[in-house]
Amino acid sequence: SDLYDTYLEMRDRKIVWIFGIIVGLVLLAIAATNDIEDKFQFQQNGDVDASELNDIFGNPILSAFSVFIPVLVFLAIMGSAGIIPRLIERGRAEYFFSKPITRQSLLFSKMFGIWIVYGGMVLAATFILYLAIGLFHGIYETSVLQLAGLSFVSVLLWQVISTFFGVLSGSTGTVMMTLFLIWVAEKILDAREIFKQLVDSRAVDFIVDAFYYLVPKMAAIGDTFFTLAAGKEVQDWVPLWSTALVVLSLLFLTRML
Repeated sequence: SDLYDTYLEMRDRKIVWIFGIIVGLVLLAIAATNDIEDKFQFQQNGDVDASELNDIFGNPILSAFSVFIPVLVFLAIMGSAGIIPRLIERGRAEYFFSKPITRQSLLFSKMFGIWIVYGGMVLAATFILYLAIGLFHGIYETSVLQLAGLSFVSVLLWQVISTFFGVLSGSTGTVMMTLFLIWVAEKILDAREIFKQLVDSRAVDFIVDAFYYLVPKMAAIGDTFFTLAAGKEVQDWVPLWSTALVVLSLLFLTRML
């Protein structure tokens, strides 16, 4: 029921059409492209080995999807940002909470329903484009499917964050602004070492490091997932485990609200 209701809400808000238009445009580009390479083509030049350059730059198809899939995830999260606030608004909340089900169960059921429906839309869009590249160009890059599966986890992490702030504020605008500020904060904290050198204060170092561990690092997690999908060794697991701890904490706090 929650899955179907979430799908109907997504359809009514034309989110499906937005995804459909984006996928349709990319399908046209794939069909119109004469040739797609599964390797970067480099000229052999002196001591530079083309295979080494490919190791550095990676698979071009996977690299393209590593940019495209986060856009779909962003649209899914922003498109679903208002569902939880509308669920708990006065009148509607009284109707739902009058049912023989606890408030926490209702919220979590809705949250996971949003994850499945919107995350499933991201998976479906990715799979359609994956098949299109295979049909038109004969390239079936399975690492793209691995990246899509890992990105499904990203949708869940974002959705927990969105649900917490949706319950806390009850405002769609606040949720969207908070999600944007999290993204901005991560970008700023990427340069934390430079900032710490400029200020040269132990107190500031402690505060900056604390914020680094507390702010979800979704872009960095995307890089980690890309590395895993490419079959390479992950050098830094901090973004993943620190974000997972923050998300678990928000999940617990959501039950307390």
